[in-house]
Amino acid sequence: MEILAIHYSHMNSKKIDISGIISLLCASFIYGFFGILSRGIGVNQLPLYYTSGLRALFAALLLSFLLLYMRAWKKINKKDLGIIALRGICSVMSVIAFFVAVNYLPINTAYFILYAGATLGGYSLGSILFKEKLTLIKIIALLFSLVGLYFIYLFSLDATKAIYIGFALISGIATALWDILPKKISHTYSSVQLSFLDNIIGGVFALLVSLLLREQWTIPSLTTAWELNALFGSLFVATGLLIIYGFRRLDAQIGSLVMLAEVLFAILLAFIFYGEIITPIIFVGGTLILVGIILPKIKELSVNRLEKMN
Repeated sequence: MEILAIHYSHMNSKKIDISGIISLLCASFIYGFFGILSRGIGVNQLPLYYTSGLRALFAALLLSFLLLYMRAWKKINKKDLGIIALRGICSVMSVIAFFVAVNYLPINTAYFILYAGATLGGYSLGSILFKEKLTLIKIIALLFSLVGLYFIYLFSLDATKAIYIGFALISGIATALWDILPKKISHTYSSVQLSFLDNIIGGVFALLVSLLLREQWTIPSLTTAWELNALFGSLFVATGLLIIYGFRRLDAQIGSLVMLAEVLFAILLAFIFYGEIITPIIFVGGTLILVGIILPKIKELSVNRLEKMN
């Protein structure tokens, strides 16, 4: 989920702020719980799209109060409507695909594959949609991610898990698309407004898919699965606010590197709650994927530092 933070990456500061680091670490820790919550809800306990739709609408409801309090709503430009709608769909589909993957794969494996999908998708979509050039450092990063995926799949998972690897990759690609689409949106909307729109559009889309699939709708009740679903939605809002606060006080590249702590928290929590132990080969594959993410960020950070010095 670290990729979700990059939308706020234009909000840089000139120094490292400890409160910003703490804020992003808290967000990363909460993100680490998303895999645990997804397992707790389970794909077989509640209808997948129905549950996801209600969760997104619940998050939108919470954000609406914040929008009213901040008076942060701005009129939407007609030319932005299509991109905003696509972002909302990508947002909910990313969560749904991750939800499925983490219920059938080891949590740490699902996170690593999601990151690989986000990296591959980000560079590919950037090249297609914005004609961005693949620099040498980006090519090296892609190779690291591909080799990491190769190690995880070929040596760690059987062929029956291929479909769930696909879900994790789709989650990463949808996240990457969600991340780069703001480049086509007028930069006049607040982060809270965009997050509200993401959730309300994604929620309605998920409920429409649920109707088409004829999922059985039930009234939310005080069961563990529904309580976890409400907690999931609430934490999604909380992480968004923590990310906004953190990235306003840190350089974008530093903040993005701090957010990689999410993977470490996810691995630790998977061990605590489910006794999942990361195997040596998954460790190698995951490390290669993370190196592929870190290299371009370090390069960008170095370039920015040199530009500021000049």
